[in-house]
Amino acid sequence: MARKLLSQNQTEDAVAAMERLVNIYGETGGEFLFDAHYVLGEASERERDYRAAANHFDQALANSSWHELAGTANIRMGRAYFEVGKNDRDKNAYSRALSAFEGVRNDDEMPLELRAESSFMMGQCQFAQSDVGGAAYYYMDTALNFPSAVDWADKAFLQAIRCFEQAGKPDQVTKVERQYNLWAGKYK
Repeated sequence: MARKLLSQNQTEDAVAAMERLVNIYGETGGEFLFDAHYVLGEASERERDYRAAANHFDQALANSSWHELAGTANIRMGRAYFEVGKNDRDKNAYSRALSAFEGVRNDDEMPLELRAESSFMMGQCQFAQSDVGGAAYYYMDTALNFPSAVDWADKAFLQAIRCFEQAGKPDQVTKVERQYNLWAGKYK
């Protein structure tokens, strides 16, 4: 019901219903609390309250880490923490984002696209903190380990080139451009 309300842009009603559910049944835990916190996280994202969104996705996972949307919740939690880190210059938020993304990237049972997105976002976390070496590592990890996730691999190659340009490593730029062209010939 709450997801339907969200899709109809009735965010306040969806939030009220899910908060009531959490208040009444919050002590018992379970899958329905995953759904409630997930919806509250989605609503917080719409309001650009990324700290609240991250907290709700975290609570969702605490209640049902095996839920079919657990991978998506981890990605959304990671993205929310990434936004908190970016907006508040909060290194702890970046660490939490990295941890959320790493959990998805390393889970062989997650869909390839989610794993590739997670790996790419790990690079984004490092890049946002001006760690171009760490960012380049994760971008290349994405490009080389998830080549058939075409959109993420493409973005990862381009970001890796950008990192090596910023680091003043023209030999690495040339090497990555060569790898990119080989990849593009096969996957694009």
